[in-house]
Amino acid sequence: MLAQKQLENLSGNKLPNPKRQRSDSAKFLFDIISGALIFLILLIVGIFLLETVFRLARIGEGESLEPSQTLGCIHMPGKMVTFRLEGYSHENLSSQRMRDVEHDIVKPAGVKRIAVLGDSTTEGLQVSMDETYARQLQNRLNANPIGYNKSDRFEVLNFGCASYSTGQERLLYQQQVRQFKPDTVVVLYNFGDSAENIFVPQSADHVTPRPYFHLEKGTEDSTSLYLVEDDSVLKMNTDVLQPNPIMDYIRRESRIFGVLSQQNLMLSINEPLYTKIKRVIGKIPFPGTVRHSTAIIHPAYDLPDAMQVTAKIFSELNSEVQKDGARLIVVTFPNMGADPTFEKEEAVLKETGRKQNFAVISLTKAFLQTANSPNLFLRYHFSKYGHGVVANVLSSFIEKQKP
Repeated sequence: MLAQKQLENLSGNKLPNPKRQRSDSAKFLFDIISGALIFLILLIVGIFLLETVFRLARIGEGESLEPSQTLGCIHMPGKMVTFRLEGYSHENLSSQRMRDVEHDIVKPAGVKRIAVLGDSTTEGLQVSMDETYARQLQNRLNANPIGYNKSDRFEVLNFGCASYSTGQERLLYQQQVRQFKPDTVVVLYNFGDSAENIFVPQSADHVTPRPYFHLEKGTEDSTSLYLVEDDSVLKMNTDVLQPNPIMDYIRRESRIFGVLSQQNLMLSINEPLYTKIKRVIGKIPFPGTVRHSTAIIHPAYDLPDAMQVTAKIFSELNSEVQKDGARLIVVTFPNMGADPTFEKEEAVLKETGRKQNFAVISLTKAFLQTANSPNLFLRYHFSKYGHGVVANVLSSFIEKQKP
């Protein structure tokens, strides 16, 4: 202490106090830590309050799908879904991942089961569950059991899932539907379904993670073509498709995540600039992230004919359905604009059905003949009245033939 005062007298300046310096540094560090903790607490409280408000207002509940390593995506079990993108619905998916109520796996005595498969048109989130063609079909058949024992009743199980291709629908039948032992399997075939079954060369960051299909000649019989599943894109996306408990919880429970996800979808569809910015950001090597190449990737086989592959998928599905003691009905989406490509696809399906002994029903005539046909659609999907027309067509067909 004496030495310090002597140095101060010689220099004429007061030297800094080491103890005071340490005290000031500790106070500064304490202020930073306490400020960060206060910010963290406020952030958590803010997120909790926002989640509560969104939950009460039914905002951010549009998420219905989660990743699947075998199908690409699948419904979340028991998820509450409030759908507003087109039309409106507010209901839970079943614990069995269906757009339906709960069903026992074991079929009750005296029950005829009909399983319906398809994409978002069959899923029908745009209308309430009671307004989907699956539920309306069930109600019509139970109200008018022509040609059946009066003690029989019908259950129509809705396995429709948005974005599904015909190939995914067949795999879903193998993995889930057949265990419910349906007597009839209905598949609604839509525009673009055939193109979704094959892998077209494209940028790796644009290709949809799902199983794709192609045909190969047999090793012993070169005249026969066999359906081959290509899971290369699923394997390429293993990092995003594999189970992730944290992300799975956030996807199912967070309404904030739901809002951000819906906005991302809408901007990706409607704003080209947003898509470009996303691709630029996606190229930045953030720590802990896996980036896929934007180079064009090609399958290890020649580009297959989409409709030839689709016809083979239906043939294989029909064989499996018949082996299980049921029958297959394929319903084609109404071709209101007389699209020539879709007309050709319908012709291929009808010829395949004739050869393989399954029914193919076009909805076009019924929709064109229905009064006020513009009211049968919302924007792209069926209104409750459109679902009603589908139910009428199917019930009329089924009532004429015993399962």
